[in-house]
Amino acid sequence: MFLLKIVAIYAFSILVAVSINALLYVECFRKSKSKDSVYPSSLHDIFYRRE
Repeated sequence: MFLLKIVAIYAFSILVAVSINALLYVECFRKSKSKDSVYPSSLHDIFYRRE
């Protein structure tokens, strides 16, 4: 039961991290289409240049 709880917390944290990254990616992509694209593009580079 304890191991199951650890696995559930681990899976939940992965899900939260993935959803936060997806929201950041969508926000940066949406803002980079507008005029003030300096800050979002740099934020996008900070988060997604690791590929």
